[in-house]
Amino acid sequence: MQADHTLVEQIKAAHAMRDETYGMPRIRAELADEGIHTSRKRINRLMRAHKKCCKSERTIGKCCSARELASEGAVVAPTW
Repeated sequence: MQADHTLVEQIKAAHAMRDETYGMPRIRAELADEGIHTSRKRINRLMRAHKKCCKSERTIGKCCSARELASEGAVVAPTW
């Protein structure tokens, strides 16, 4: 679907802009600030499908496994 493809590109841009440490709630807020309003479930589905996960110690395993992240060479952001 063309709308999903466009939204995925916007999600990737917002995710990369924040060093891949933003999860669905913050990505959704970033998109809303840009005037793009969509459901949290749709953003979550697209992020999972394209392996755009929040890379923090607390969220490992909720969307991508630690093994998948390590194989991609991801650096896990510390939680303070």
